[in-house]
Amino acid sequence: MAERGRSGTWIAGLLAALFALPMAALVVQAFGDTWRSPALFPQELGLRGFSDAFAGGGAGPALLVSIEVALLTTLLALVTAWPAARVLGERRLRHPAPVILILAAPLLVPPL
Repeated sequence: MAERGRSGTWIAGLLAALFALPMAALVVQAFGDTWRSPALFPQELGLRGFSDAFAGGGAGPALLVSIEVALLTTLLALVTAWPAARVLGERRLRHPAPVILILAAPLLVPPL
C-alpha cells in the first residue's frame, strides 16, 4: 500500500509541474527585457514589460475592474451554489431528471 501512495504522489507532482510550466514561461517572459530568437532564456532581465504595461494608464484600472468582477462572481457563485449543493446532497428528489438536466445544461450546451 505504501508503494501505491508514493506513485500517486509522484504522478500528482508531475501533473502539477505540467500545469505550472506555462505559468513559469509567462513569468520569465514578463521579466525578460531582451530575448532574442535562438536563445532559450532572456539575455537581460528587468521590469521594462511592467513599466510599458502600466505607463499608458489603462492597465491599472483594467486590473482593478477584473479583480472586482472576479470577486463578485465568486461571491455570487458561492451564495447560490452552497445552499443548492446542501439541498441536493441531503434530500432525495422525487423527479431528479429535470434537476440533473438543469445542472448539466452548461456542459451540454456549448458556450456562445
